[in-house]
Amino acid sequence: MSINSEELNYLVWRYLQESGFATTAFLLQDESRCDRLDEQYAPYIPAGSLVNLTQRGILYCEADELVDDKGHIADNTDTINKFTLVRALMKDQELPTELTQRDMTPHYAKTETNEPDVPVQEEKTTDDFIQVIDSTFTFPAATAAQWNPVSSAPVLAYASSTAQICVVPHADTLLTLAHPLAQSISCCAWAPNGGLLVTAQESGELRLWSTDGKLRNVFFLHHLPVVTVKWSEDLKHIASFDVGGKLIVWDIANASAIYQSTLSEQKEAPGIEICWLDPSKLAFPAENYTINILTLVPTPAVITTLVAHTVTISALTYDPRGKRLISSSDDGQICLWSGHSTSPVQIIKAHSQPVVYAEPFSDDLILSASLDGTVKVWNSRGIQVGLGLNDIGISCAEMSQDSRWLATGSIDGDVKIWDLSSI
Repeated sequence: MSINSEELNYLVWRYLQESGFATTAFLLQDESRCDRLDEQYAPYIPAGSLVNLTQRGILYCEADELVDDKGHIADNTDTINKFTLVRALMKDQELPTELTQRDMTPHYAKTETNEPDVPVQEEKTTDDFIQVIDSTFTFPAATAAQWNPVSSAPVLAYASSTAQICVVPHADTLLTLAHPLAQSISCCAWAPNGGLLVTAQESGELRLWSTDGKLRNVFFLHHLPVVTVKWSEDLKHIASFDVGGKLIVWDIANASAIYQSTLSEQKEAPGIEICWLDPSKLAFPAENYTINILTLVPTPAVITTLVAHTVTISALTYDPRGKRLISSSDDGQICLWSGHSTSPVQIIKAHSQPVVYAEPFSDDLILSASLDGTVKVWNSRGIQVGLGLNDIGISCAEMSQDSRWLATGSIDGDVKIWDLSSI
């Protein structure tokens, strides 16, 4: 017997309705869209099912505790009288974490603080075994982080107006990049060759650093927090995008802005991601949730506007192999763009919650992850061809350069690494 996140949401929704919590039930319905399952499950799920399942779970834990390792029933009246839901949950903490997943073999890591390093025990490996990995280094809570693309040197940005470059495995060797304004660092980005680093603060200020921690330049034209910064492949330009939807393209050599987008006032930002198509072309969210294609030659100008999304654009990725642009939005929709058409060649109704990650997986496949807790693989015709993993809400994801591993971070603080080699 198993239950996925959508079915659990439905049971909670039914419980809230049955208990008279109408407002809370409506909010859950609006966020999770669990009412879609009502037609399918309502005739078969009686009132009070969530409470009934919980009580049965407590009964199972009680029965399990009253039987010793040899199968003998223990005479423990105290345990029977004091057994509660809290004790049932505490009982789970005593058990080893062993979960199974049919399609993939994840290596599971949960973030811990101030814990001593403990070597991972070697155990027998099977197709459905999940290995628990202990942390190697633990850093303070950061607002942004990114690995150097050519060396084992991550940069970590903090709310205390500082950033640090750490050289792994020497975690105690930290190079501190101090920022004068007492504001949190919102994002950071290494250059493709790993030789330069740009950091952005909530004030809108961008700072350019060399790997030895020396300040190379300061850029200041944004007046709102910058949410993403992207380098061009030829290292000549930086594109920055703020929460108000303003895009600025900077010339690194001259330390000047060569393009600034204009956006009329709207209630929310049109998107949170931008991407370079080549060293002279850039895609970015624009007014009314459209996508503008900007060219820098011969002079910076918008040459095309793509129309499809109706809510905030959550991800933008260019696939150079298939020469297609992949965009996704908060309504769970993924759009594929190709050629000079201003309309998508394919619209995929991928998820029930915002898409946080959408990347090309092969010449014809796309991998996506969402806050609905699922990871899915699609072909270019919008047909799901793999995975369909169910997990707690996924807030971020990243694929390895060789496309073998996928790391996902969930809203409960867990990190999982999935083996994609079998797809």
